[in-house]
Amino acid sequence: MAFLVSTPVGSPSDGDGDGVSPLDVVIAPLDGPRGGMGSAVRWMGSVQVGTQVIRVLGTVGLARLLTPADFGLVALVSVIAGMFEQVLGDTGTTSALVRHDRLTQRLASSVLFWNLMVGAATTTFFMVAARPLATLLGDVTATGVARVIGCLAFVNATTYVQTGLFRRTLQFKKVATTNLVNVSVTMGVTLVLAALGWGAWALAVGTVTGSAAAAALTWIWSGWRPSLHFAWHDLEPIRGFSARLSLQNFFTYSIQVGDRFLVGRLLGVTDLGYYGMANRLLNYPLQTSAQTFREVVYPNLARIKDDDEAMRTTYRRTVGGIALVMVPLCLTIAAVAGPMVHVVLGQQWIPAIPLISIIAVVGALQSLTTTTGPIYIAKGRVDLLLRWSSFSCVVLLGCYLIGAHWGVTGVGLGFLAGITVLSYPAFRIPLRLIDARPAYLVGAVAGPVFCGVAGAAAAFGTVRAFAAAGRPEWAALLAGLAVSGVVTVGLLAVLRPPAWRDGLTVLMHRRRSPRPGRQDPVAGTPAAEER
Repeated sequence: MAFLVSTPVGSPSDGDGDGVSPLDVVIAPLDGPRGGMGSAVRWMGSVQVGTQVIRVLGTVGLARLLTPADFGLVALVSVIAGMFEQVLGDTGTTSALVRHDRLTQRLASSVLFWNLMVGAATTTFFMVAARPLATLLGDVTATGVARVIGCLAFVNATTYVQTGLFRRTLQFKKVATTNLVNVSVTMGVTLVLAALGWGAWALAVGTVTGSAAAAALTWIWSGWRPSLHFAWHDLEPIRGFSARLSLQNFFTYSIQVGDRFLVGRLLGVTDLGYYGMANRLLNYPLQTSAQTFREVVYPNLARIKDDDEAMRTTYRRTVGGIALVMVPLCLTIAAVAGPMVHVVLGQQWIPAIPLISIIAVVGALQSLTTTTGPIYIAKGRVDLLLRWSSFSCVVLLGCYLIGAHWGVTGVGLGFLAGITVLSYPAFRIPLRLIDARPAYLVGAVAGPVFCGVAGAAAAFGTVRAFAAAGRPEWAALLAGLAVSGVVTVGLLAVLRPPAWRDGLTVLMHRRRSPRPGRQDPVAGTPAAEER
């Protein structure tokens, strides 16, 4: 499907006879047709669940084929590569394109070639500086892996503009399916290479192969093609916004991986393997909610950025939905971490048990606190987001360093302490931009949190009872999960919090051609024809 195109004022169709350069044609106008957010959330959520199931199953297989040191080595290199990806990847241009009022062929083409130049420079840097980077990381065996992972910078740079256009025009099915292909190819290739004895190289090569497959599919599906045009002055309308967003991404990424860098540098790659596995298992469900929120909710917030009431309604309902899924899931994982590691990952991962429990609780908090970024960006207040991110980065890095005195488990506890302290201001600051306070969210999240805590407590008690009775680990795991599910769903069905009702509406809602002006059941905003 080609992207929507509108003819600029002064074109031949306006009757003035003056021609307009193809570079000045407006592409993907914000006032073009759009689908209902409820349908988009349902689609993105279902595909993301499938994506994360593949990741979890693949990780379980890799845990049996690779050592903690293999995982730690790749995680250590990925910390540096990811920093370049987050900060210098699209240099904030994707979000800028999504919210820009007048996106022309000239601007989109210049952004694409700018991204390609940055990606090529980053990949070249990794090829040349891989050995010094490996020495800095404390493990020279990471040199080759660093060069392979460095290729991601250029591969991903080819897709940023197309992905931004998908989001801008709310083509979420294409975004979700591309992510699914990426994960499927990555896990397939990695598992095969790991079985062949490639070790850490399997993780690196599999990751690059999956990204390349996703990039090819993105270009096949994209109806937009760049013009052979680049000019620095074309980037002027988004330069300030993108620069501030890139700097903010640096602090956000430092928060995300600062703990892993310190564990790898101070405690070694084996401890990093344990810590990384705990983060990997919990990041999969977190990525499901975060990806859905970023891909679906942010573009919708960008379209209603001048209507605070609509933004409040959209945000409150979405956060309630995330709490409904993520809080019970994360807390249940914390409760059954012991038998889960014994049964699923194997004996070599037993030291990761306390970490998984700690990081699971962190995940429950993070699933909620990390949803505020799109409010800043949609409102154009990246400067405020930058200040908050830099402050949070300093606080959390301090917590990581203090916790490192007690080993890898201490780092996890420091992470939990820092996130807990930052939770209130994480909501208070951005909610002021839409004339709301944290108390506005209590009604949306209180029910899911209560049900999740009750379900996790029941699961923990069941696991302890099975252990005291000498039952096998697999029986304790299955019983704990079953009890948690029954208690959580039962309480939700009885209490019927708003997120539960919204979730049922989204799952059951089917529509083919909604009437003009009909209200989207989730967003509370008019929904036009569904894509």
